[in-house]
Amino acid sequence: MSLLGNEFTMIEKILESAKKKVDSAEVFSVETVLNEISFEAGKLKSAERKNITGIALRIIHDGHVGFSSTTDPNRTDEMIEAARESSRFGK
Repeated sequence: MSLLGNEFTMIEKILESAKKKVDSAEVFSVETVLNEISFEAGKLKSAERKNITGIALRIIHDGHVGFSSTTDPNRTDEMIEAARESSRFGK
């Protein structure tokens, strides 16, 4: 998943959907780059680069904070519901 091209539109849609179900919401785009390099006997054995992108959602629902995230852009509705559920345990 790459959010670069449609990041703003996707975040805007998630925010609109979340605000219909909760009191307040914040949406974050997250990108992590992992570089894994291994050596054996002083020589390069392998090198791998991984890009991981995702979306995080923090909400306030009935006065409680909830949080959820996903790396699958097709599961944003589930992310919203998971944040609502986690808000039952939030301060």
